[in-house]
Amino acid sequence: PNRDQFEQAAQLLNHPVTHAPQAIDWQQCKLCGECEVGCQYGSKLTLDKTYLYKAQQHGAEIRPQALVTFIEPNFNGYLVHFRDLSSHGVKRYVKASKVVVSAGTIGTNELLLSCRDRYETLPDISAALGRGFSVNGDFIGSVQNTTRKIVPSGGPDVTSYATIEDAHYPLTISSVTYSERIANNLATLGQPKGGLLRFIGPIVWRHFNSLLPWAMQKGVLNKPMKTRLSTRADQFINLIAMGRDNAGGRICLKRNQLQIEWNYYAENKQLVDHTMTIMSRYAEVYGGEFSPIMTWNMAQKPLSVHPLGGCKMATHPDQGVVSSTGEVFGYPGLYVADGSLIPCSIGVHPALTITALVEHNLQQIISN
Repeated sequence: PNRDQFEQAAQLLNHPVTHAPQAIDWQQCKLCGECEVGCQYGSKLTLDKTYLYKAQQHGAEIRPQALVTFIEPNFNGYLVHFRDLSSHGVKRYVKASKVVVSAGTIGTNELLLSCRDRYETLPDISAALGRGFSVNGDFIGSVQNTTRKIVPSGGPDVTSYATIEDAHYPLTISSVTYSERIANNLATLGQPKGGLLRFIGPIVWRHFNSLLPWAMQKGVLNKPMKTRLSTRADQFINLIAMGRDNAGGRICLKRNQLQIEWNYYAENKQLVDHTMTIMSRYAEVYGGEFSPIMTWNMAQKPLSVHPLGGCKMATHPDQGVVSSTGEVFGYPGLYVADGSLIPCSIGVHPALTITALVEHNLQQIISN
């Protein structure tokens, strides 16, 4: 139902809609909308059912609960040091002639930065490490108090996306489906913005990494909270847009803690303003009120589910961290294979691009 309503809204705005293929086992899917928080029914075709499963069938050994801390060169290869979380964090290591780092954009950057700057085991990694970070132009907003009755749950997460052609700021935009309980909670939070939120925003943001897990653990966000800002779940819908930001972020370590330095809004103001204009038009079609996500209103910080870059491909270490095959400059046999390779914002969902790039690179690794 969510998809059909979104498609109708996009058609009224003359935005073509694409129905994306779904990585779902439909025999198992319960259409509950819990894709975002973790499928309880085994219907998502996640890595444990695809690549990792196949690798295991071919003899690969999978070691869960192994937290890699650093990598260091060794004779004819590398030592990968890790903490065994299944044994109270005991320190161990494995030897390998080739190492592929695939910890996701944030994890890979943190690991390689630690190897270069903290443990100094890979000191010659390019100075470009951490630079060129992008959030893929992600922007999240919501439409509240709609005159159209919304069916917020039912079906998988994102099934379709609309394409907004623009010479300078092309976008793709989707509506998001949640479970009934999540939809109710989001609706009762409403759309807080401006005023006090802007005042306390910078203070809250400095402690956000500790406050959010605490709030989740204590159940603060697990129950609907009725306020004057609340609306009903059948009058509330979330939207997510992807565009082409300037990939001007820099990931770094400060006091051994990961930080991202980027004045995002100042450098991408026209993209953000254009995105909010488009979302406002969708709100008009739904007969509701548009607002960016609370964290944007609080601190003008983007919330991204598609981080990219930091270990970008290049032809020379002055411009990037890895070669066109994902091999780290200066360290033969050490490869990167995830979204951190992507040298710019894509402006669409990056999963298939990352997959194609990684499969290409792994073919080169196998052939060498």
